[in-house]
Amino acid sequence: MMQRIKILYLIDKLEVGGTQRHLAQLLGGIDREMFEPRVCCLQRLGPIADEIVARNIPVWCLGLRRIYGIRAYMAQRRLVSVINREGIDVIHSYLFSANLFGTLAGRRVGARVIASKRDMGFETSILQKRASRWVNAHADIVTANSQAVARHILAEGGITGDKVKVIYNGISDDAFRMTEQSVAENLLAKHPTWRKGRPTAGIVANLKPVKNHAGFLSAAKMVLGKMPEAQFLIVGDGPLRKELESEAASLGISDRTTFFGEAANPRDLLPAMDAFVLCSLHEGFPNAVLEAMAAGKAVAATANGGCPEIIRHGRNGFLVSPTDTESLAEYVVRLLDSRALRETLGKAARETVAARFTLERMVDEFEQLYADILTPVGGVRREERSATLAMCW
Repeated sequence: MMQRIKILYLIDKLEVGGTQRHLAQLLGGIDREMFEPRVCCLQRLGPIADEIVARNIPVWCLGLRRIYGIRAYMAQRRLVSVINREGIDVIHSYLFSANLFGTLAGRRVGARVIASKRDMGFETSILQKRASRWVNAHADIVTANSQAVARHILAEGGITGDKVKVIYNGISDDAFRMTEQSVAENLLAKHPTWRKGRPTAGIVANLKPVKNHAGFLSAAKMVLGKMPEAQFLIVGDGPLRKELESEAASLGISDRTTFFGEAANPRDLLPAMDAFVLCSLHEGFPNAVLEAMAAGKAVAATANGGCPEIIRHGRNGFLVSPTDTESLAEYVVRLLDSRALRETLGKAARETVAARFTLERMVDEFEQLYADILTPVGGVRREERSATLAMCW
């Protein structure tokens, strides 16, 4: 029997988020006869950890608050010890802190390192930018979830194009099976602002500045000026909840705006949306858009990051500048006002995802990457790399 490839997935935290859901999907699809995965979380666990453990995949947490200082140094030593003891072949890390932590560990033990970048970069300080370039230079491969993110990685520096690998997100078969309308209606029934039968535009995103919910609310105000019967659904939670609720009140649209909060399965609420909106200021490659398109929803999204790699304007959705609230409102009105347009764009959207963005395709590409990265280069095996690198530390 062939020895399984041992992979350690390293991530900042396992709370609900796009990257965390991506990791859970990847772990759910990976061939367990060929690969032996385990997960280490730097900061704290959350619901996604429970999903992973339920698949009989070991998960542990280092409980760090920051990746520098004596506690981080000791955690790095523990991590290296575990990697050596368990014979980890590949370290696959996600998000800034884990990328840095994982690449440092990989260099110490000689394991192959895959760093992953899934956004256009939130590293703003000089030290963070230097750290990101160091990761680019010393990881074996840096994956991107869109061509836009790949270009950003190259612009960061410290890396050559042959080390950047684009693997698009994938959507599971479940996403193509639309939830019954009654499920969404039952979930929404407890919200006093919700009214069954009204034309509805919705957004699914954590309530963070980058997701630009303020722009969504501004567009909603404009939409109501042309379609007084419309309503708006915000699915997600986060630090801006109270601020956004106050903004809706100041715009005079509180009675037409439902803040649902965090949903265990956001897809359950898609049947309640006639139009799906994403108005982020920055994006890497939004899973929320893929899931809405797979469900046959017509989408209006901002033309940044990987969105133009999914959406063809006017053919399977609409694209708009992140700051062009008026155009966003115009497209939402067009979608809410025309069932025929929604059905045409929704059908094309669903076909796009089915053809290019399946979970099976994504998992296959990652599995091939793991196999390729372990192919000996110049006859140098893991043990030899480890001995050589140990001399450098």
